[in-house]
Amino acid sequence: MARKPINFKTLLRQINAIRVACQIGDSLHEMPQGVIGNETQCPIARALSNGLHVEVSSTIEIEVKRGQDASRYDFQEIKRVLRAAGFIGFEIYTRNKRDENGDYVYGENGELVDDDEEYGISFHASKTMDNFIQRFDAGEFKNLIEGYDPNEDDDEL
Repeated sequence: MARKPINFKTLLRQINAIRVACQIGDSLHEMPQGVIGNETQCPIARALSNGLHVEVSSTIEIEVKRGQDASRYDFQEIKRVLRAAGFIGFEIYTRNKRDENGDYVYGENGELVDDDEEYGISFHASKTMDNFIQRFDAGEFKNLIEGYDPNEDDDEL
């Protein structure tokens, strides 16, 4: 049975919705190349990273790298915009509190204390994105594989 083709316009529209919500940058008009089997270097992760740590599987995780100012991101607003774009299954990450020595702070019952600094968000990838990732990792879309040269033998990939 033939697979349903990937609608790249839909895929780019979804990626650009995430880019706008997360203030990543201008809209993309084409997919970047990526690395097969690498959650942080696949084409979708590369399209979304731009200074952020991004992992893509059946969920998309976007995090501000440690040491960067997370306060410029309003993760509640990002969640609202992404929900309006049709994404679901949100979790907003908060950092654990550290003392002046950089050690984690524990509560009375031994649990880590949260300092309420939001630094990331995860949500379910769309069906289009999930389908794309599975097929990309299977070697389809050769033109999107980093280092692909259409003039070389396929065996050299």
